[in-house]
Amino acid sequence: MSGHNVPYQLRTNKFIERQLFLDLLDFVRVWNGPVRYVYASMGGRFLEDFKLVNDRFAIEHMISIELDEITWRRQEFNRPIGLIECKCQKSGEFIVDFDRLVMAHPAKRFIIWLDYASANERGVQLQEYQELLSKLEVGDVIKITLNANFQSYRRRQDFQIERDFQTIVIQNMTEQLGDYMPSGGMSKDHMKPDKFARLLAKATKVAALKGIKGSQLKVIPLAAFRYSDGEHAMLTVTTLLADDALASKTESDDVYKNWVFRSRDWDDVHHVNVPDLSAKERLTINQLIAREINPETIHEQLPLRFHAKSEESLNLLASYLHHYRRYPTFGRVQ
Repeated sequence: MSGHNVPYQLRTNKFIERQLFLDLLDFVRVWNGPVRYVYASMGGRFLEDFKLVNDRFAIEHMISIELDEITWRRQEFNRPIGLIECKCQKSGEFIVDFDRLVMAHPAKRFIIWLDYASANERGVQLQEYQELLSKLEVGDVIKITLNANFQSYRRRQDFQIERDFQTIVIQNMTEQLGDYMPSGGMSKDHMKPDKFARLLAKATKVAALKGIKGSQLKVIPLAAFRYSDGEHAMLTVTTLLADDALASKTESDDVYKNWVFRSRDWDDVHHVNVPDLSAKERLTINQLIAREINPETIHEQLPLRFHAKSEESLNLLASYLHHYRRYPTFGRVQ
């Protein structure tokens, strides 16, 4: 299932993941020092990530890549700032033309987000990721989003026998990922949201290592997140191209090392999963937040639960407490 047509403003977990990406770029800015950036992404009809990036970093050159002409025309209309260049082209075409973009901005670093939505083209998407990564330089950042729903090809309820479902999913994913399938392949154990996300993260590693093959650069996994809003399960992996000097800066950054959301390895995937809260619920929880109070104490004081199972309810609350500053406030505008 793709999250492409789900309104961004209704996707709380997606919004929080975007805020985490901005937090991550704060570390990159420190490591890279005083350089300027070009930001490129698949912005969707409302260019939401461009608004966030511009508000935070004031990047002067931003590029949106969009295949669908109707969406592209809406982008042109909805552009929040004239610094955004909206291109109607395939992601593959953008990658082919990337060398010319580098020549036009020789002194700048690039932050590129391949925000894929299609569930059944993961092999092609990883190939594009590999090709683009092979063109990047020291200090550049590349982020990829992949659909992380293992039932995107066939659903469990379509099969009377579980083993038949497992067989067809494994066959499909093996064909889809091809040379990017991690060693050991896929098994029925990967048919759980967390394990399937880790499998895709390892596939991203395979693509990344192919991308830097023959160069002296390293590709460092900075953070990986999985989230879902309804059935739309997604994985994001953000990496940094580095030489020995830049890699040393990341390793010696104690603030980053203590950042709870950093990835210590490719398959270290953090789950973003917060409850849907009313304004009153959120205000009540925030008033209970204090340095010495843990999630269990707050959970006990609340007159409500977020899930039928107490443990799941507590987990949702604990996740909110991690992200309460990033939690969006949606309101009606007339």
